[in-house]
Amino acid sequence: MKAALSDRWIKGMDRAGILEGRERRTVWDEGQKGLGILIHHSGTLAWVLRYSVRGHNGQITLGQWPEMPYAAAKKKAQVMRGQIADGVDPARARAGAVTMKDLAARFEADYLPGLAASTSRTYKMLIRLHILPKVGRVLVEDLALSDVARVHHALRTQERTANQALAVLSRMLNLAERWGFRPVNSNPCPAIGRFPETKRERYLTAAEMADLGERIRGLEGAWNPYAIAALRFAMLTGMRRGEVAGLRWTQIKGDRIILTEHKTAKAGPKTIHLSEPARKILEGLERMLGTPYVFPGERGKSTCLGSLRHLWDKLRAETSFADVRIHDLRHTFASIGVMEGLTLEQIGGLLGHRAAATTKRYAHLMEEAARVAASKVGDEVVRRLG
Repeated sequence: MKAALSDRWIKGMDRAGILEGRERRTVWDEGQKGLGILIHHSGTLAWVLRYSVRGHNGQITLGQWPEMPYAAAKKKAQVMRGQIADGVDPARARAGAVTMKDLAARFEADYLPGLAASTSRTYKMLIRLHILPKVGRVLVEDLALSDVARVHHALRTQERTANQALAVLSRMLNLAERWGFRPVNSNPCPAIGRFPETKRERYLTAAEMADLGERIRGLEGAWNPYAIAALRFAMLTGMRRGEVAGLRWTQIKGDRIILTEHKTAKAGPKTIHLSEPARKILEGLERMLGTPYVFPGERGKSTCLGSLRHLWDKLRAETSFADVRIHDLRHTFASIGVMEGLTLEQIGGLLGHRAAATTKRYAHLMEEAARVAASKVGDEVVRRLG
């Protein structure tokens, strides 16, 4: 039975005529899909919402009338329909089933603390910006291939970010299985194909390095000296931006640096060997009292990370290397090592790579260096033969 439900209609309805001797009967609203008033022969009146989600038909009680008037029931039904559109079964959610938002909270509390700080920040960003907005209200045990595809496809113009979000989501679901929130081997993420990523290959050329050096010298005395020293130190060691900015004096052990907190910390401490130019930078620094950092911020209470970012943006503005990131200085360090004849294994050791595959991105530079060397030898042979 249908009617244009309202508080006035309910007050004036013929209850006996509607029930026609039945124990109870629902009158469905003509204006709000799935919303109805359930009439009991005992006199109780309750708002109900009928719905279908993921192939399952359900019905949930919203509240009793007149405690919940028609306007309130209509508003609550609209909210629940929004959840249903996201694939959430409101009846099961009310019963205490774990949602993806709940899983994310446990993931951040129990799993992320074991990761490097930078990795943890990246995971939190991906969860907050890309995963939860799409599937946060979906029950963990209901998350399907279509939900994962929705998260991944939404980032199709940002291939790397899309693949990172997929990897984080997959890890979350693997842990959900371990924690008993999903059946074992039910993770749908492996069925989603990753987007092809264009590997970034950007290094400073010899001319760009000369230009950069001149620009750095031009800012000396007008910028935080610790930030300038940090930039030089990063270029001389191949260390990551965060590793340099967060470097503490206690981590320096003679002619090397021992990092226990870094991106690949699970593999053990990371050793950075210092060249003479790198050691001279450290020897020339004045230790700032009250801070453990080698390269402190201007006030000494934090690192120079923010100042380092601003410095780099100023240095590269309107130059041929405006597209170069601070992280690309690490690649430049490695490329110079390759061109100087170091092996990939040696380069990996300098950069702290734990997996040989990570260093293979520089293999083409070795081939280029070999071609240059072959040309030099060939030219010399021709010269001697006359």
